[in-house]
Amino acid sequence: PADLAVSLGIPPGLDKSEPEHVAVVERILAACKAAGIGAGIQCGSGKSARQFAARGFNIVTVAKDNTVLEAAFRQNLAAALGDDTDVHVAYS
Repeated sequence: PADLAVSLGIPPGLDKSEPEHVAVVERILAACKAAGIGAGIQCGSGKSARQFAARGFNIVTVAKDNTVLEAAFRQNLAAALGDDTDVHVAYS
């Protein structure tokens, strides 16, 4: 979805809602179905993965790897600091 968005001239990202992006994704899905091949899409969350699966995608991701890694890092850093609150992580 992110690369497709860039090729359409819209900001990259997953779970895009811009009408032109949605239309192309639907066209790709229809072409895959017509050709009898599975269609896959990278999703930004489990919720969107469920929605795309319900629309007919055969393969969906449930999260981006860096999102999952960051969440695990935050949880473990908070545990190491003895704090159960959210930890701010700055990237440089």
